[in-house]
Amino acid sequence: MSAFAWAIVFLFVPFGIELVGLAPFVLLSPLVAALGAFVLTALAIGATVAAKRLLIGRYTARSVPAWSIASFRHWIVVACARTIPWDLLRGTEFCADVLRLLGARVGERLHVHRGVDLASGGWDLLDIGDDVTLGQDSSLGLVHFEAGRLVIGSVTIEDGCTLGVRAGVGENTRLARGTDVAPLAFVAAGRTTSPHSREDGVPAEPVGRADASDTDTFHAGTRSTNTYHADSRIPNTNHADSRHAHDAPRNASRADRWHARAHGLSRIASMSLVHGTIACGSLSLFVVLLAGWHVDASQALDWLADPFGSTTSALASAALASFSALALVITLLLQALALRALPKSRVGSCDRLSRQAILIWIRTSLVDRAGRWLSGSLYWRWWLRLAGMRLGRNTEVSTILDVLPEHVRIGDESFFADGIYLGGPVVHQGTIRVEPCEVGRRVFLGNHVVVPPGTRLGDDVLVGVSTVVDGTTMPGGTSWFGHPAFELPKREVVSMDRSLTHTPPLALWLHRLLWETLRFAIPICVTGGAIAWLAIAGRGVTHAAIATLVVACAFLMIVWACKWTLLGRVRPGRHAFWSTWCARWDFVYMAWNRIASSVLTPLGGTLLLAIYLRLMGARIGKRVILGGAFAQLVDPDMLTFGDEATLDRPLFQAHSFEDRVLKIDRITIEPRATVERGTVLFYGAQLGAECAVDPHGVVMKNEHLRPGRRYAGAPTREA
Repeated sequence: MSAFAWAIVFLFVPFGIELVGLAPFVLLSPLVAALGAFVLTALAIGATVAAKRLLIGRYTARSVPAWSIASFRHWIVVACARTIPWDLLRGTEFCADVLRLLGARVGERLHVHRGVDLASGGWDLLDIGDDVTLGQDSSLGLVHFEAGRLVIGSVTIEDGCTLGVRAGVGENTRLARGTDVAPLAFVAAGRTTSPHSREDGVPAEPVGRADASDTDTFHAGTRSTNTYHADSRIPNTNHADSRHAHDAPRNASRADRWHARAHGLSRIASMSLVHGTIACGSLSLFVVLLAGWHVDASQALDWLADPFGSTTSALASAALASFSALALVITLLLQALALRALPKSRVGSCDRLSRQAILIWIRTSLVDRAGRWLSGSLYWRWWLRLAGMRLGRNTEVSTILDVLPEHVRIGDESFFADGIYLGGPVVHQGTIRVEPCEVGRRVFLGNHVVVPPGTRLGDDVLVGVSTVVDGTTMPGGTSWFGHPAFELPKREVVSMDRSLTHTPPLALWLHRLLWETLRFAIPICVTGGAIAWLAIAGRGVTHAAIATLVVACAFLMIVWACKWTLLGRVRPGRHAFWSTWCARWDFVYMAWNRIASSVLTPLGGTLLLAIYLRLMGARIGKRVILGGAFAQLVDPDMLTFGDEATLDRPLFQAHSFEDRVLKIDRITIEPRATVERGTVLFYGAQLGAECAVDPHGVVMKNEHLRPGRRYAGAPTREA
């Protein structure tokens, strides 16, 4: 990859500048990047298919030691698969095409939403029928780590099934036709569901019958073509299914599939157009500055060859790095204005292969992209209001996912933790449903809470982590948690001076604003690293890999220095939300996320990752398996992992913000314990040696799990 980047920078870029000139090349760079993305996608897919055939052949159901040669070959294939830009393909027919190339059996009209991990291997054991929906962040248990072993199993999803938001299935499961798995639910390994059943809970159990009418219509090939948007009465224009109603689902006509691909290309092109136009805002200013400084093509090429070759070149490098901060501000502002300028999504239903669906995808993507930089900050409040969300006073919003801001209203003094699924459009059997969502005053939503579209939640409600909100059964003044949710009769309330939690004095308000403004300086660091890469790699293609290694190590050390300078060794305790400590803590989190996580992600599943996490304060024993999302740990000082523990994509909740007080404490996982994917571990949790927690569980605050036992559920109970 380093050599490929060298060829682009030192061969293609000079050629392009000489061909069209400096200013046109800069302005056309978004188009060039979009075309390049198509080429890179094709190369990444080809490399992954070749690596799989060479190293794996066909995946079979089996279990092998995590540190075996077979596991290492699998790791290489997965590393190749992660170079595929899945974010570009999700929501389009091309996801199904790639899965077929990798060995999966995939039917027609598959919808894969954002966050679904398709790069974990095991594709030959995946069988997906027609009209299947994989909702946002849903997971397939094809491959996972358990008790020091890599376990590979099959997943069969029959026609018309839907996995809701953050739902999951274990290995060797079969979802019968028309099964609807509710948000956050998990179908345990080895289960076969009943046709048209509604599955809910952790582990999931039948709770009723899914609406089969739509499923039957879809599989008969006679889906109605008169689906209307509720507020516009504009009929859906997708007639692909009705034109070929006589075809069996598995033998859908070539025209149907090409229609879906054409829609996918339209979506990708529309996304590229919107984001490219936004990028041109800052690029236009950059071109004006180049003209003002009388920079021509030859000077630009001289700088590219040696960014620090002279005093003038060094000053230009510093100016370019500084401009990246301004470019970020301009981009974020234009993203909010784009949401204002674009047509608003309509309340009601539309076809998944319609123009309205493309608009919905674009609008939610704009919010997602802005949230990567602004979530949890004062700027995020202002941005959301500018984008069209009705947001109350003193409301704190962290990461929100799949959001249409024009359909959301949040009351005063509410608090949203990370990873809230806030009224996102529901995709089910080829139809997208949009409904408004309203959250009352002084509401607290914990991490990974799902707020379905159409929700009306009253005032003074607390909803704990990994819980689905139901406005009809959660009255004002109550607290809820679990899956299925139950009311908490009594909870601990921590009180602090409101001047430290809700209404800060000017000094604390400005202090927080200062640290959140420093987020815009992070691109300066990243751009500086890119310029340093140019300086080293410019000596020849053989130096490209060295340049990549040097810059990557520099990024890691910058984040390491930030953590130990601003926070030091973090101790268990409590901190008011508006305290100076919380402001520094938040900045370290953002710096790690934006600077170091991309460097650490390729190291996932290796012992090298543990070395850096130890440097950041985590206590990690020997031969600990770190599977999945360990490229960033929010509270590394609070985490202790014993020898040979197996951690397969857990979620560490070493802190919480109820009552706007950050409470932080240790999480201990003793030797040879196993924590499977999607399991939340609260602060104070202690897992005994050789115990195991099944996927999607929630280990409560200060809960101790006994050695050698198995646990499941949200909250966990002995299985």
